[in-house]
Amino acid sequence: MDQLFYNVLGLVGFAHPLHPVLITMVVGPVIASFLFAAVALLFKKPEFYKTSRQLTVVAFIFWFPTVAVGIIDWIHFYGASTKMTEINIKLILAGVLFLVLLGNIFLFKAGEKQPLIPVILMLVATGLVSALGYFGGNIVFGGETAKTEAPAPAGKAGVAADGFKEVAQDGYTLGWKIHDNLIDVRVSYKTNGWVGVGFGKTGTMEGSHIIIGFILDGKATVEDHFGYGHDKHGPESKVGGKDSLTARGGIFADGTTTLTFTMPLSTGNPKDPVLVAGETYKVILANGGEDAQDLETYHGRTGRIVLDVTL
Repeated sequence: MDQLFYNVLGLVGFAHPLHPVLITMVVGPVIASFLFAAVALLFKKPEFYKTSRQLTVVAFIFWFPTVAVGIIDWIHFYGASTKMTEINIKLILAGVLFLVLLGNIFLFKAGEKQPLIPVILMLVATGLVSALGYFGGNIVFGGETAKTEAPAPAGKAGVAADGFKEVAQDGYTLGWKIHDNLIDVRVSYKTNGWVGVGFGKTGTMEGSHIIIGFILDGKATVEDHFGYGHDKHGPESKVGGKDSLTARGGIFADGTTTLTFTMPLSTGNPKDPVLVAGETYKVILANGGEDAQDLETYHGRTGRIVLDVTL
């Protein structure tokens, strides 16, 4: 259902979440309603209460499609992950906003006799839409730890005893060795959940060649994926490619998951970046957190970093 919805939008070139477009039809009227109610109270302009109520009605009407497309966005772009704290908070705030808007509509007559009622209710509503915007921004841009989203120099790579070049940052260890037009890669993080690495030029999931995997009951599951959308990836076959890993494996030991794999520098897949020794790439390192022994659990903005790495 969600795929069909966005396929239709894609016909006109729209490939982004739709929720941010509609949310303005709730936020704007809510803030304007509060301002008109405040003016009516402070300057004794009772006719402005009617304008305030009309704006409240507009916000209330648009609440329904805005929440609906927000849920569709959540399903499509984030796999309906229940581990996204921001989504859970936004759902609660949206529910409270619904009650406040509905209350202000029904208490309009009472507000004419008690002018503080609409002012207080719409002040609360303004606070709610502000909080909704804040947590929505955290989903898109990250919170205080969002600085890890910007590519960070990984520093000069060290060389391990087995000849792998290695960089370590924020708990991740990435190692690689290039030989015979192939690259051996290993990536580690202290978790029993999934770990992933993406190679690209933009530092975003879209357009990156992603290898992701986990260890369950001693068996490694490692898959070759491609980032084909905003925070969305899937097997190479989904974008017209093929699995390019010539070797794969992994272990879980001392609380750390380590994935290992080998692939050609040029995978032959039309959308994968071609890797060249000495070139610098933006490498995404991510993990799904404890017990995320699957390939779907959303990692959140604080669960990944982006490094500039020279192979």
